[in-house]
Amino acid sequence: MQDFNNAQINNAQITRLRVFQNAVFEKLDLEFKDGLSAISGASGVGKSVLIASLLGAFGLKESNALNIEVELIAPFLDTEEYGIFREDHHEPLVISVIKKEKTRYFLNQTSLSKNTLKALLKGLIKRLSNDRFSQNELNEILMLSLLDGYIQNENIAFSPLLDALEKKFTYLERLEKEMRSLEDKKRFQKDLEERLNFEKMKLERLDLEEGEYERLLEQKKLLSSKEKLNDKIALALDVLENTHKITHALESVGHSAEFLKSALMEASALLEKEQAKLEECERLDIEKVLEKLGIISGIIKDYGSITHAKERLNHIKNELHNLEEIDNHCETHHKEIERLKAECLKLCEEISVFRKEHLAGFNALLSAKAKDLLLKSPSLVLEEAPMNSKGAQKLILNLQNSQLETLSSGEYSRLRLAFMLLEMEFLKDFKGVLVLDEMDSNLSGEESLAVSKALETLSSHSQIFAISHQVHIPAVAKNHILIFKENHKSLAKTLNNEERVLEIARMIGGSENIESAISFAKEKLKAQE
Repeated sequence: MQDFNNAQINNAQITRLRVFQNAVFEKLDLEFKDGLSAISGASGVGKSVLIASLLGAFGLKESNALNIEVELIAPFLDTEEYGIFREDHHEPLVISVIKKEKTRYFLNQTSLSKNTLKALLKGLIKRLSNDRFSQNELNEILMLSLLDGYIQNENIAFSPLLDALEKKFTYLERLEKEMRSLEDKKRFQKDLEERLNFEKMKLERLDLEEGEYERLLEQKKLLSSKEKLNDKIALALDVLENTHKITHALESVGHSAEFLKSALMEASALLEKEQAKLEECERLDIEKVLEKLGIISGIIKDYGSITHAKERLNHIKNELHNLEEIDNHCETHHKEIERLKAECLKLCEEISVFRKEHLAGFNALLSAKAKDLLLKSPSLVLEEAPMNSKGAQKLILNLQNSQLETLSSGEYSRLRLAFMLLEMEFLKDFKGVLVLDEMDSNLSGEESLAVSKALETLSSHSQIFAISHQVHIPAVAKNHILIFKENHKSLAKTLNNEERVLEIARMIGGSENIESAISFAKEKLKAQE
């Protein structure tokens, strides 16, 4: 197992990737360190295919190989909910994706659906690529969270306000939901009372006793066959009247007849009991029995059982009582809602004061990060918004003369990096892995250098995988992976120091590793030591 940086020990770490038979790689087996891993190679060798395989293991892309296997350390991940128990949470989890007629997903050999795997691993991979606008990453929620994180870092009095607002607003939402339900009931109160009273009357006029249904079935059975049974019982009782002759005869020849007497007496008693039942049936009205049996059958069909019907009756009584009290409930809820609204609005005002006081300081930090990444200074503007659990404001991103949608891919990526640096500093809640696809493509050398410095900073907190076309990211990377072709097959390898020099020199000077390029590559790597 790899040794990982202590600062990252509780974060997610991908330690190994194995790929078998995809469109580019016949076999791939790579081990990774923490920090920044740069992936380089000539055009068309399979860099993006490698990243796609990695994302495919997490269900973020369709699997592009017969078999993908990833070893992942994620000590904070709760797998027990999914039936996967771990003695040591720092031992790697093994994600396997097998593609045959259909694609199957496994975690530690436990089969999971793709959606279940994605739910379990949600948030572990943060991807930055050319389709970034569809991800809506730079949204109001993120920007407001960053500002609030900055304020919390500056003033300890701010956090209790946020916590109090979230708690009170959640309670307010619950009460408002209950109030809407009460108002709906009140709107249809008369109709609802009529329907509940009708159902209550239907249930109350029945004898909802346990065993009543079975007793009626027995009566129906007796009534349907009482004549035949009467004849059989009468004949049997006639026979039993002369059985004393049998017992006398047995006793006369010296044999005990006690057992026979007892059995005959028991038989006689049973038959007389059944005869009494039949006589009682004579007084029953077959039509009424069948009618009641049909009604109770309907009750059982509607409610599942007599027990459930009785429970429903109790529920109806409670509902009718609540309907009688609905005006009082509405008044109580209304007063409580107004009180909570006032308290929440007061908290929003206090939170707003903090935000306005600290916005300039936060914008200065954002501007500094953007400047380091060679971007025009963005700024955030506070605007009023409908109240929610975070307050009554939203942040609008101001890009001077530009719109977010009109930024080039490179500009957007660098802007997102600026926010990532602030996330690392003030939120500290991301414990996953960053995957950056062609981060430095179409950038100038100076811009690429700025990006590499930002990634180097981020890599102290998170493991990063970055496809790179320029020398600056590989020069600061802790791990450099080269994708290359040999005998028309794509291969991948982790480079040692000498190999890194040659690859960086190739990236500088093309296929010919001229002395000046090698010398420059050595200087770049030495500067990072």
